[in-house]
Amino acid sequence: LAVFLSCAALSSAHVRSRPIKETVTLHDEDGSFWNRILQYPGASMPTAAPTAAPVPRPSFAPTPAMAPLAPTPIGDDLTTYQIITEKLNPPNVWLPRLVDSIDGAALLNNPDFIHTLFAPTDNAFIATLGEDYLQDLLGSEWSAHTSCLLFNHIVETFIDPTSDWTEAQELTSLNEQLTLGVNPPSVNGVALSDPMDVSAVNGIVHSLGASPLLSDCVTKNIFELSLENADFSTLRQLVLIAGLGDGLTNTRPLTLFAPTNEAFKKLPNEVLDFLLENPMELQAVLKYHTLGQNLLLSNDASAGVYETLEGSTFEVTVDSAGAFSVNGNSMVDPDAQNTLAMNGVIQVIDTVLIPPGFAVPTAAPVLPATSAPVAATPAPVVPATPAPVAPDTPAPVVPATPAPVVPDTP
Repeated sequence: LAVFLSCAALSSAHVRSRPIKETVTLHDEDGSFWNRILQYPGASMPTAAPTAAPVPRPSFAPTPAMAPLAPTPIGDDLTTYQIITEKLNPPNVWLPRLVDSIDGAALLNNPDFIHTLFAPTDNAFIATLGEDYLQDLLGSEWSAHTSCLLFNHIVETFIDPTSDWTEAQELTSLNEQLTLGVNPPSVNGVALSDPMDVSAVNGIVHSLGASPLLSDCVTKNIFELSLENADFSTLRQLVLIAGLGDGLTNTRPLTLFAPTNEAFKKLPNEVLDFLLENPMELQAVLKYHTLGQNLLLSNDASAGVYETLEGSTFEVTVDSAGAFSVNGNSMVDPDAQNTLAMNGVIQVIDTVLIPPGFAVPTAAPVLPATSAPVAATPAPVVPATPAPVAPDTPAPVVPATPAPVVPDTP
């Protein structure tokens, strides 16, 4: 019971369904940010989802007939859990197995817990969710998704179609609001089937033969949920450019740490431009935001070092106030955490995570080209001035002086 109730607390307090936004608001006023993104293959301008005409829903006013009953036998000595495991014909297999996977038998066997249980048949489960996915939901990693699905089928009051199902009305299950229809009796448009009103010691069981009561947590994948939230419009475009749309649609389990539009605006222009021009680098950065497992942030046990699909790791920490951070970057509003998708979990962050070693290459400076090459002007050649050559001066000819002639002396 404690484990089951802890799952219930997680479903109601920590697991949030992101509201569908009917309008899409670009996160840059002049459109310059989007203009840079839209020039790349795969990107497209987000458009507002068509606004559906409002469906009038009658208000639900509890009546004495629908008030919780005293814990006394209602018409049978079996609990609702015993009915789904022992009495339904044809027998149910998947519903008891799913209940057991989250330790829910203790709650459905509690005689003081008066409730109505809508019990999908095996055919209803298999036709809508498939056996492979149902098998996944039995694992502990998927307990939050299983709780989300099963809590849709439990209403904490006794509802008898013969006396309480006389007009359309709304009531709240352990997970979300339900709409009861009449003629024939139905829940969220799914008609009740035989057996319709099997009494139990702690409530009543109604079978659903066409479909379980489904929620986004088991019907919409991570990429689909991003389409419905304008805060993820930039992320969505980058996922398409990087070619990761199919992965976020069909792969499970995944946890996406999803940066908001404001997170991407914090990136320097040269970083974003580099990623847009290099899809493989962009793909690596986005994979660094993704784990190949379901990770719910609920307590100290969620903290740790996790390996991403990019191959590197990041660290999740939690402070004394219970606030989570990734690589030291704080998470967005805690109420936005733990959004369940049918293939995993979305965690919202306000900073883009950069893998270790990532760097924008620095390009060598490029000199501007000229219209025509300018030939270099050679330096003027100054002719060498020969040194003056002095003319040869003949040596002066000194006339020979004849020797004096001495006359002979007689």
